[in-house]
Amino acid sequence: AQQLDKTPGLKLLGVAFYPGHIKALDDAGLKAISALDETLSTVASQFREHGLPLEIVSGGSTPTLFHSHRVRSMNEIRPGTYIFNDRNTVACGACGWEDCAAAILCTVVSVSPGSRAIIDGGSKTFSSDRLVTTGEASYGYVVEAPEAVFYKLNEEHGFLDISRCSRPIRVGDKLRVIPNHICVAMNLHETVYAIRKDEVELELRVEARGKLR
Repeated sequence: AQQLDKTPGLKLLGVAFYPGHIKALDDAGLKAISALDETLSTVASQFREHGLPLEIVSGGSTPTLFHSHRVRSMNEIRPGTYIFNDRNTVACGACGWEDCAAAILCTVVSVSPGSRAIIDGGSKTFSSDRLVTTGEASYGYVVEAPEAVFYKLNEEHGFLDISRCSRPIRVGDKLRVIPNHICVAMNLHETVYAIRKDEVELELRVEARGKLR
């Protein structure tokens, strides 16, 4: 920080951090937030002792969003996933399914009755980020069939175990799937449709997707 402050053409304004190690907000998670608060307070004290500017302490995450006030030195919060939320966010207890604003609409293209269904969305649709909970690996949450397990995918298709589903799954059914990780899924799509009461109200282009060069 001292070297940066002396470097021509650069202006040191503060520090940024990301508490990605804090997921669950149980007792251990709250203790981790407390430890983060102490660490940042120490950093702030060291900056002041050496006469360094600390106008901005920027950081945070979606799971810790509503505990930002516990990090006393922070004056700018930077959650990202909270715009939509996703299955990871639900799994760590930071939101419920009703708080998830984005889902990918897929069509059932093949069914083995009572056993397996195949949808027209694979890794090119959802990414290959996997969530493992209670011993089951899954690639997304099926809104219309919550008992279904999205257990496998290839590039173009997803495979659902429907053996525990309380409703029949048929070819042609439209299923909304909440991705495990909405950030990477969003980067795979060009358009977002805003829907209210089953009516499309707005069509938005994802301007920042696929910009790596």
